[in-house]
Amino acid sequence: MQFTGMMHQMCGWQQTKVFFTQKRNPFVFEKFGRYDSLAIQNKNLRCIVREKNGTIWIGSNIGLTRIETVNGQREYKTFKNNEQDQTSISSNVVTAINIDKFGNLWVGTQSKGLNLFNRNTERFVRFNKNSTNLSLVNDNIRTIKSDSAGNVWIGTQEGISKLNWQEKVIENYQNNPKNKHSLSQNSVHSIFIDKNNYVWVGTFLAALIW
Repeated sequence: MQFTGMMHQMCGWQQTKVFFTQKRNPFVFEKFGRYDSLAIQNKNLRCIVREKNGTIWIGSNIGLTRIETVNGQREYKTFKNNEQDQTSISSNVVTAINIDKFGNLWVGTQSKGLNLFNRNTERFVRFNKNSTNLSLVNDNIRTIKSDSAGNVWIGTQEGISKLNWQEKVIENYQNNPKNKHSLSQNSVHSIFIDKNNYVWVGTFLAALIW
């Protein structure tokens, strides 16, 4: 099969690892295999984000991996949970990654809530449903998106959390059977924010435009 077009992106899926596509026509795929020096040491890759400077962030079942180019060479580092360190990532099962308009890196996990990465210290600030001030609606995070105002939308198994980190405010939304304008169903699987800043939410049973 021949792929044509112009693009520059990453894709990942179970078993076949990460592929990096160059800006060529047709596409040329470069594989990061399990046994290569650039390997991501896990078969289950869940999410990939590329920053403007070329740094790549990959979420998998073994943590958060960063791939960056230093002096022309790719280097990678995986951030993993340390139960003895509350500033480590909260879980190794990373399900969502997002970079907001301010450059903040947000990382969602399967059952241990949300993480904010501190680029200076390379440590994490954790948020979950039991947090004192900014508590999430649920700790099982499936998707994270940010809008043009810098709000971070966190889709979970039990609804949506909208976080304004600049103002330190969070709002949680769930289905209310008595309110037809509430979230159609709590199990959120995807979020998309269009150019008009409308928030589209995909749930297990239905869709909602915010």
